Amino acid sequence: MSAIAIHGTTSNAGKTIIATALCRIFNDKGYRVAPFKSQNMSLNSYVIPGGEIARAQALQAHAARIEPTADMNPILLKPKAEHVSQVVIRGRPYADMNVKEYHDFVERQGREIVKTSLKNLSSEYDLIIMEGAGSPAEINILQRDIVNVYPAKLAKAKCILVHNIEYGSTLVYLFGTLKLLDTERELYRGIILNNSRGTVDTVELEHILKKPVFGVVPHIEDLHLPEEDSLSLKNHDEHFDVGVIRLPHMSNFTDFDALKLGGLKVRYISISTESEIKRASVLIIPGTKNTILDLKWLREQGWDHAIVQAANDGRVIIGICGGYQMLGKRIIDSGFENNREEIEGLGLLDVVTRFDSYTKITERIKGTIIGAGILEEFQGEKITGYEIHTGQTSTSAKPCFIINRGGKTIQDGAINGSVFGTYVHGIFDNPPIRKALLKAIQKPSNIIERDLDDEIDRLASIFSASVDLEKIEALI
Repeated sequence: MSAIAIHGTTSNAGKTIIATALCRIFNDKGYRVAPFKSQNMSLNSYVIPGGEIARAQALQAHAARIEPTADMNPILLKPKAEHVSQVVIRGRPYADMNVKEYHDFVERQGREIVKTSLKNLSSEYDLIIMEGAGSPAEINILQRDIVNVYPAKLAKAKCILVHNIEYGSTLVYLFGTLKLLDTERELYRGIILNNSRGTVDTVELEHILKKPVFGVVPHIEDLHLPEEDSLSLKNHDEHFDVGVIRLPHMSNFTDFDALKLGGLKVRYISISTESEIKRASVLIIPGTKNTILDLKWLREQGWDHAIVQAANDGRVIIGICGGYQMLGKRIIDSGFENNREEIEGLGLLDVVTRFDSYTKITERIKGTIIGAGILEEFQGEKITGYEIHTGQTSTSAKPCFIINRGGKTIQDGAINGSVFGTYVHGIFDNPPIRKALLKAIQKPSNIIERDLDDEIDRLASIFSASVDLEKIEALI
């Protein structure tokens, strides 16, 4: 087994898409290749048999044309409240931990978990493409490292350092990172410069850094791949069709990537003004890792009244997972999500949610549209997606979908005219749902059904043309 590790000078350096490109490229070359990220902090997760992993590693597995497994992301941290995260071990919720508790966990168990997963992958695959997190040069936490240098040494990986040129100061970032790594700098066999919008002189860089530059990857316009980090979400246009409320604990924001395929302009609303809410034809309350805290936050912003008024005005309001729970009448927590308390919801749907256990539903689903309102024209159309939530919701309202969960047929969601909520993530990946939105806001359909594989192939093609693949393959 060989391994290549992709590390960055910073967060959002482009590690995820470069690892994705390499998974596809080396699969095309005939290698049995698998992705690996020992620890990922993300609220974007993907349901696998037996649990969940970060969506980025699921994307990379898709690029490698294999099924994602828990070993590809053995530790997933899902921020839940200030300084507290849910720790998911090999796909299953393990415990809520604060920073100190997690550091102790790393020392006691974390490294062994990483070692076991790497061993499992190495027995099945020729090549592992490893993705780091943040920067390996964060020396204040190097002794507790579990995601950069530690797994790279375990796998005897050849490391590549990536820098996002858009951040500027390329030489400073690269030189400073390598200098701080001291003895570990010999792990790094080369450099990739990412997101370039012009020409770059690499000769001087190589002379000063004493490391080869494997290539300069250009900025790729309009690449439809899921974002790894919610911090990188940007609003690019003053005019928009869909407003997504950017909750403090927002999760699974990749739910909304597919809306762009329908020609819909999406804006993430995060400033404290009702004017942004009033400008959206469709309002979406997304999933959240802490429904009650984020519902309180909505009220602190005064947005609860604006959302209710938008519904009264006949605009489309959609709640996904935690957002669905917020649209209901009440949320009752027995101490399993946050504290023991009962809170009024937005009251737009006749549903009540209870958190009375730590049990989490993680299932891939298939279903059929049965909802009325804006979904009525598309009744009988098939959908796919996944569930990943705690809490049980009861309702007397009309359901949106009939779904198959674990071999059982159940009703999902609730709909009232132009307001609906559902537990199904990935719902907008289904063309009938996008068409329903387009019709509801009376926008002509110009749907461009781009296949995910087409986007990965496009990424791999651009990457291949921009770097010296022979030098990278020589590392194997």
